[in-house]
Amino acid sequence: MKLVLIDLADDGYNAYPFGLYALKAYLRLHVARLTVEVRSFKCGAPLDDILAHIEGEQADIIGLSCFVWNEQKNLEIARRVRALSDSRFIILGGPQIEKGAAEVERLLIDGTVNAAVVGEGEIPLLHIVEGIARGGAVPSGIENVGVLAAGVVRWGGEPTYEKCIDYLPSPYADLDDLRQIVAATGVALYESARGCPYLCTFCDQGAKAFRSHSMERIKKDLSEIFALAPRKIVFLDSTFNVSPARTKEILRFIIAHGHELEIEAEVKPERCDQEMVELMRMAGIKSVELGLQSTKSQTLEFIKRRNNFERVAASVQMLIASGINVYIDTIIGLPGESLSDWLATIDYCFGLGDVAIFSSTLKILPNAELKRDIQGMGFTYDTARSCVIQRSDAMSAEDLELARLHQKMIKLFWNRSSDRPWLRQMIVEKLHGRLTLFTSELLQLLGAGTDPERLKSRQFWLDHAPATTGAGRYVPPAPRGRHLKVLS
Repeated sequence: MKLVLIDLADDGYNAYPFGLYALKAYLRLHVARLTVEVRSFKCGAPLDDILAHIEGEQADIIGLSCFVWNEQKNLEIARRVRALSDSRFIILGGPQIEKGAAEVERLLIDGTVNAAVVGEGEIPLLHIVEGIARGGAVPSGIENVGVLAAGVVRWGGEPTYEKCIDYLPSPYADLDDLRQIVAATGVALYESARGCPYLCTFCDQGAKAFRSHSMERIKKDLSEIFALAPRKIVFLDSTFNVSPARTKEILRFIIAHGHELEIEAEVKPERCDQEMVELMRMAGIKSVELGLQSTKSQTLEFIKRRNNFERVAASVQMLIASGINVYIDTIIGLPGESLSDWLATIDYCFGLGDVAIFSSTLKILPNAELKRDIQGMGFTYDTARSCVIQRSDAMSAEDLELARLHQKMIKLFWNRSSDRPWLRQMIVEKLHGRLTLFTSELLQLLGAGTDPERLKSRQFWLDHAPATTGAGRYVPPAPRGRHLKVLS
């Protein structure tokens, strides 16, 4: 029996699908007579080319991994594959699949798809494969699996996961194809933990408990990766430094290994201290990603985040002083956040120091709490367009487009600047330290196809500029109000 797992990567994403190789490793451990192959394509590749490759595999089972950027194409692949063959068993999985989704249930009812998996795939996929091996029927009741039973779509209940994830084998232990990818690219992806202890309502990880490999297992896995001699290891953990003690032990182990490596990870700035930052530097961490998202207190409360801005600033300064590049993420269009609120967040980030600033427009994701709680907020979004919001009560479609134009200017003229110190000095001295005043000037200069009235004039921004220090340096306003104890 042969299973092919299909990855349609975002056109701008170059890493291999670690999650599918994790599925392959788990199935190989538990099912003796099963061939599992992982096949990757760019989402923008011609559909006929992808279908030709899939047909050439002659697989008994096809698994389609659905993300926000590729769900619609995967559904079309399922329809086209079914039109070619009634015998193939087609499974939908990935974070874009949710229980009760109308389009998924229609595909189950009309026979296009045989099963749909919500959440982590290892155990459900094993039960599905075992059912097929016993005679082709997959029983209803498998946790987090939807199937058609007696003409009705039935979904299994919620699973109870083990807190320690050592039951999941390392994909690097015996997958030659994955080891060859690491050898060719020099990059190894690694997942030391799953889930997240925080409850951000916009994120589909917010409802999943944090679970980790044991420290013994993490060291064993890293040793296997070291043996492949990669130049870079990317930790896929939602927050690498959830436990400072755990993080420091991992960093010390990497340092003791003695190889020249570059490490990438997403961290929570409030959980960094001087010792951790120094260990990061010694371990080869060249850059970290920080998810700030917003500085507006009401918005942070609604999305169940609390940012300790004093500690954020202190941590960013420590990271910069240690030579670690800091990338700060914000989200455009969060609940209750207007264009001016988002611009204030950008200026706050700029005020932290020499950081790169990235912004993406809010997506209303399946399985995220925000999707169940958006009534009355005026959100409109299109599932066929990656679930990106088109407007909200606080931001019109024009406001969202203007925010995206500002972000383009930030990307081109700040993030990619070869002389940030000079540019920062100019912005501080001439523009009250407001990066968004600089980007407004650029947009007016370029036109950008936007109504000049919406871009506002330099005098408008100066008239509304907040207080500055004696040196003319912009001081971001401290976000007001109490924040929830549930954090980033």
